[in-house]
Amino acid sequence: MLKACGLDEREARAVLLPLVRSTLENLARVAPARALTGTFARADAATVRKHLAALQSLSSRDALAAYVLLGQRSLHLAEKNGADAQALKEIMSLLEAVKM
Repeated sequence: MLKACGLDEREARAVLLPLVRSTLENLARVAPARALTGTFARADAATVRKHLAALQSLSSRDALAAYVLLGQRSLHLAEKNGADAQALKEIMSLLEAVKM
């Protein structure tokens, strides 16, 4: 997917490795619900809409399916962490509406 954005393999690793390291460091320190960061932790429906539109424009069903599945799982963690319930419902509706 990052290749479609113009990155070569080395550049993609340079982008992804800090994110993976940060995730693992968070999980080593705190429970998964507390370690969750980003769009789903913030219950940011506007950004989820943008992500879904971008993924749908790539015509990558695998990437879209992974985003939807991981997003749904992340919503459960965000709920445990006290994220806005109404926003979480809106995001779940967005994810459930995705046609694969």
